[in-house]
Amino acid sequence: MSWISYASLPCAGVLTALLQGCSGGFDPPASIDYRQIGFCNAYATPKGTQAARPNEVYIIYKIDSVDNTKRNTDFMFLPTRLWVERATVKQADDAGANKASPVSKPAADKSPWVLPPGGVQDWFARRASRRFVPGETNFAQAMGVRAVTPATIPAGIKMKINGFSIVTVTKPEEDRPVDHIYFSLNYDRQEGEGWALPADPPVLLNDTDATRTSWPHPENCQDLALDKVAT
Repeated sequence: MSWISYASLPCAGVLTALLQGCSGGFDPPASIDYRQIGFCNAYATPKGTQAARPNEVYIIYKIDSVDNTKRNTDFMFLPTRLWVERATVKQADDAGANKASPVSKPAADKSPWVLPPGGVQDWFARRASRRFVPGETNFAQAMGVRAVTPATIPAGIKMKINGFSIVTVTKPEEDRPVDHIYFSLNYDRQEGEGWALPADPPVLLNDTDATRTSWPHPENCQDLALDKVAT
């Protein structure tokens, strides 16, 4: 079963159109293959233990590759432009022959970074609510794994990344364990000359583990099964 988050649909609404800078012309997209690996609460570094706050959790992602094969210009991939906004819950695929396959649904607006029900969905407030991938690589170094770093993806090339990133989010106030909640990644496109003229192409986020509905959640991040860098 494949699906995409409502936040990733290009030109699907006024907010998305503003963010994506949609225009009448066709601009071939770049795409990013990634997976949500799991959750954890703390990890050890040479300077001491890094721990999430009681109402927060770390989400670990693996960026598998960036695909620029559909374009004739380079794409500058910046991992610090990857962001999380809210959780989405994967629905069971129980659709009948005459029913459309279900897709991910936005979770109830209970997350602290989402305005309360009935509130004005202000574009600036929503943009400020995004949780971006940090630029530092302390987590990857502490875990002994490859970090996701900036890369120029040449035109016509699909480049393997095979790096890990961490994002800190507030736990949604849902009636299910956090390890049963999916947090989709998005990409904040770079703007070019002028506010509405993006320098980046449309960027599609492809979850390569889309059928998964639960993830490991150890207390110690070191207990997650990650691809260690050879020493």
